[in-house]
Amino acid sequence: MTTVDSGLLILADDLSGAAEAAATLGSVARIQLSGSTNSGSNDTLGTSETLDLAVDLDCRYLSPAQASLRAQHALEAHRADRRHPEQQPTTLIKIDSLLRGNVPALLETALETTDTPVIFAPALPQLGRTIVDGMPIIDGVRLAETDAWSVEDSPAPESLHDLCPRPAFHLTLDRLRTATPEELRDISRGSRLIIADAESMSDISAIVDLAVSLNATMVGTAALARAFAAKRSISAPTMADSPRSAGSSVLTVLGTAAERARAQVDDLAAHRPVEVIDLPASALSSWTVEDPDLQTAANRVRAGLAAGHVVVRIGDDGRTVDPRPLPGLLAELTARALDATEPAGGDTSVPEDQQELRPVDLVASGGETARAVLDRLGVGSLDVTGEIHPGAVLSEVTATSAGIAPRLNRVVTRPGNQGEVSSLTLIHEVLTGVGLPQPTAIPGTTKENE
Repeated sequence: MTTVDSGLLILADDLSGAAEAAATLGSVARIQLSGSTNSGSNDTLGTSETLDLAVDLDCRYLSPAQASLRAQHALEAHRADRRHPEQQPTTLIKIDSLLRGNVPALLETALETTDTPVIFAPALPQLGRTIVDGMPIIDGVRLAETDAWSVEDSPAPESLHDLCPRPAFHLTLDRLRTATPEELRDISRGSRLIIADAESMSDISAIVDLAVSLNATMVGTAALARAFAAKRSISAPTMADSPRSAGSSVLTVLGTAAERARAQVDDLAAHRPVEVIDLPASALSSWTVEDPDLQTAANRVRAGLAAGHVVVRIGDDGRTVDPRPLPGLLAELTARALDATEPAGGDTSVPEDQQELRPVDLVASGGETARAVLDRLGVGSLDVTGEIHPGAVLSEVTATSAGIAPRLNRVVTRPGNQGEVSSLTLIHEVLTGVGLPQPTAIPGTTKENE
């Protein structure tokens, strides 16, 4: 890097994105859960404890105005709250690599909160998601021609320009690859909003160099954080550096009924002793917090954890359901299962000798589900300790949150419909210490584009 590394401030629109970006960094990175009553609002960058900070804005499904306000407050708070105010962090607003969510609102907020350029570079080469001629491309197919936006309320953007709230300068692949760093600065300096093509990590690295030299705000994916970290003299934490705790139970909560998630659970059950509890989506969505069926299910989860390891997954029974209540209900179920008190209503379905739980490691798949569970448990911040595989991030509950959720030990977050068939099995082996992860190549990464 051409300037002093004053840390990276990551604002992410969901929890799994915050964790994914933070895990690439070569320092202890704290994830703060924006809006949580226990978020540890005094967490800062540039202290002896944390060089970097990731903030989960939890705003992907908010209105554009709400998302903008939440991002504005976070930017103002964390840019001003510095031990050395003259050393501002490099800022990354981490968005969905498929460009879903409040992207235009976050771009406008970035423009309104700084006088320096904003670089919009949402490529994620590791997953085959590139930008060519301003067009988002997924594995060689234009995003607008895929079904990635099939459940969205609007069609997928044809071009990054469609998402820009203001006219933008286009940094093409040819310019990015042939111009010198000085020439790139000169042609970009007068632009407030820049969209950047990228096909490889080498392209992403050049974009990060440009952003640092211009003191620009970056808007894009975890690839930008990975490239930022690669320029440091310290390496990202590995699983070998992460402490293991013997005797913990593992609770895996899946907020999706997707076929990939079902295959991953089947693989886990074939290799590790776990109890799989299926909750039909139609039944779960009809529950309320007063429903006795919810307490009965929580008691079953608690009994399973007292005896070993449990997977809770949503079952697809073919009925159409409203998915919006599901994360909150899964969170309520998890909280009751980990509660130290006796089951409500004198329920004796959990034998007395199985009431006491060991420490619990939580695996939460799906950013919205993970955030709902942690909010319900009162967890306001996490410290990232390693990346199990791309997208699957291991964190420890911070001391402040540990006092509120004493049984919760470590947390693994992962996007809901991601990972190979062995994803959950590998996560489980790392948490239990039964197996150590083998070095994993990031898909689409080669020596030429690392």
